[in-house]
Order: sequence, then C-alpha cells, then structure tokens
Amino acid sequence: QFTGRARAELHKNVTAAFAQEPFDKNSLKSALTALQGNMQIGQTAMHSMMAEFSAQITGDQRKRLVLEAIRTQEKRQQRRERRRKLRDEREPNG
Repeated sequence: QFTGRARAELHKNVTAAFAQEPFDKNSLKSALTALQGNMQIGQTAMHSMMAEFSAQITGDQRKRLVLEAIRTQEKRQQRRERRRKLRDEREPNG
C-alpha cells in the first residue's frame, strides 16, 4: 500500500533505524529500501493516472496543462535560487 498512513509508518521506521543503538547499518538500509519501494509504487500509480487523465482531455486542454507545468517548474527554480542566495548570504565562505 502507498497510503499516507503506510508511508508515515515507513518514515518512522527509517527514523527508528537512525536512532537505534547500537547502530545497525543493515536495519537502516532495509528501512530505506522499504520506503523507496513504497514511493515507487505511489509514483507508478500517479503516472498511470496521469496517462489515463491525459487521454481523456482535448489537445487544447493538454497544451494548457503543459504551459502550467512549465510555469510551475519555473517558479520552483526561482524558489530554489532564492533559497540558495539566502543560504549563501547566511554562510560566510559559502
């Protein structure tokens, strides 16, 4: 399952593995692998839903969707740049 509750539990397992004393590298690797598998299942399902949705809309609607995706990517890049500049300003010898 890739529900939020299941994923939250997997994140807790990763945190617990980090905190475990004595530290067990294999325990952490196992927890991370389980989380990665869960994330992959969710991503695969999302991609399938996107393909199904895209097949049901018109070409003009897809064009609008593409333009919005480009705008969103540009905004993310701008936010990353602002955060990087702020971080550089706070950290001398950046």
